Amino acid sequence: MPCLIPAEKMVDRKVMGLAIACIGVFLYLYMFISVEYIKCVQDNMFIDWDVKTVSAADYTCEFGISEEMYENFTNKYLDETNPISEIGQFRSYVKDEMEARLTEFPGQGVDGPEGDEAPVKIAVVTFAFNNAEIIHNLTRRGQYIKNQSWKKYEKINAKIVKRLHDSQELLDKMQTPVYCFLTLETEEGKTRCDMYNEFIEEEEFAHYKTFLGCEIDMCPASEPTDIIWENRHFSAYARFLRTIIVLIILFLVLCGSFFAIYTS
Repeated sequence: MPCLIPAEKMVDRKVMGLAIACIGVFLYLYMFISVEYIKCVQDNMFIDWDVKTVSAADYTCEFGISEEMYENFTNKYLDETNPISEIGQFRSYVKDEMEARLTEFPGQGVDGPEGDEAPVKIAVVTFAFNNAEIIHNLTRRGQYIKNQSWKKYEKINAKIVKRLHDSQELLDKMQTPVYCFLTLETEEGKTRCDMYNEFIEEEEFAHYKTFLGCEIDMCPASEPTDIIWENRHFSAYARFLRTIIVLIILFLVLCGSFFAIYTS
């Protein structure tokens, strides 16, 4: 005869399963509300700090640079005979093109009528580069020096020197920009830059939907101290993919937990 669980034990198991599920839901809601509360508190603290201080990030916007964008620049606009370096030419192109676009956008009245009529000027164009490998190795070397692990230090130092000396691919990656930061001279310019994504959706500025053949997502820049520079080369797709992988792992862990509970 098949092994059957008595009805009274089945009821007990169902009650236990319901209790465990309720506890799980409670813990989830508690953690979710706690994290959201901490996030809101931190946002309010940041707003309070931001109001009291002025930094370069208050006048800076950023957007990602794909490999296709940079390749389009080198193919169409790079002048090999120009004594200015490749990245210097790219910086000048971005500055001139963005100044022209922002100047053409309608004024927002932030700096008064004079500010609406004046051309928008970009003070500084800064790039983040695809230098994750070298930063990671330098960080490890610093840790070895801190811990006085001289053999490991010599090993990682030799690796860094060899990679820089032998790998042209690494040198090219380190000189390839992956993010651009535009620091505006005025509040009017910063306001227009913040509204860049809205302006290009209008029919009048639809021809600005692409930059070097690709769409860009302009957004306010993070504070420099909040940026993990070696991670700036990750695209939005790569971040999304990693998020999906994490969610799948969490789902499998939860499924395993429920399976272990109901089969015990």
